[in-house]
Amino acid sequence: MQIHDLNDYYKAKSKPWLPMLLIVVVIAVIVIVVMHFTSKSEEEKLEGAAADKAVESQASDKPEVKEGLTIKDYADTAVVKEEGAATLSSDEIESAITQGNAALKAGKFEVARNFFLSAYEGLGTTDPQKSKDLEDKIGRCSIELFTTPRPMTGKVDYIINSGDSLSGIASKYNCPVDLIMKSNNLKNANAIRPGDRLIFPDHPKFSIRVSKSENTLTLMLDGRFFKKYIVGTGQYNKTPAGTFKTGFRQKNPAWYPGNGPGIPFGDPKNILGTRWIPLEATGDTIRVDGYGIHGTWEEKTLGTQSSAGCVRMRNADVEELSMLIPRNTEVEIVE
Repeated sequence: MQIHDLNDYYKAKSKPWLPMLLIVVVIAVIVIVVMHFTSKSEEEKLEGAAADKAVESQASDKPEVKEGLTIKDYADTAVVKEEGAATLSSDEIESAITQGNAALKAGKFEVARNFFLSAYEGLGTTDPQKSKDLEDKIGRCSIELFTTPRPMTGKVDYIINSGDSLSGIASKYNCPVDLIMKSNNLKNANAIRPGDRLIFPDHPKFSIRVSKSENTLTLMLDGRFFKKYIVGTGQYNKTPAGTFKTGFRQKNPAWYPGNGPGIPFGDPKNILGTRWIPLEATGDTIRVDGYGIHGTWEEKTLGTQSSAGCVRMRNADVEELSMLIPRNTEVEIVE
């Protein structure tokens, strides 16, 4: 290259701003591309928040399941201030519901249930319709978690050993045989083999509250809402109030009215439906015989005081209840 060529190269250009403009354009393009790929939709943000604020392992739907855990509340979401906290603000409740809906849509039932429980307990009695909607969602999540092999805090991951029986396993973990079968899609209680894997709740602590004035039966797990059912109670307030425990459940029960002969299941005169759960008085409650929770063929009577004193439910509902609760489950009947 000649000397005059070098001089020409280093001369001031006629458009000195052009290189700077090109640099600015390149930087702007890079910024736009980065912002595009790092941004999320609002729904993705909510789902991420729901998963992050609950138990970390639940996000993958494969949490560590250890034998011997007890079912407990582990929701440490931002809306749970402290145990026994006062009613949440409307913004906190809406936040919990939004995150619960996102988790439910993503198929994360335990995460969703914890958010819905937080909103439900924080709401109190301020909005009956919203409470009803939350009860429905909590009930849906609860049943899905308990009646499928989905991992859940408080479940046992059990490997069957030689000599095991389903009744023996059920007794050891105080979990009904029917619930173990349902949650593991077993059709035959005797069709288990050494090495098979079962996942089921470990000592589920259920309790029941029946309201005669509302004609509802509320199932609680560890003192927190699990599911609510519409029931029928005794005409003229005949259902006894007090504390009870459940006795030995019967499938397709015969009915023994008064001192007369038994009426077998399937006879149109048998009013007990498909399940019978006897109630035994506890504490200071007056001992009474012949009272229990049972099914009915007359669903139109539910939601009213229509029975001879027992608590009656839809057959499908009492079958579900009977499957879930261990014997000696505490029952409180209130006015």
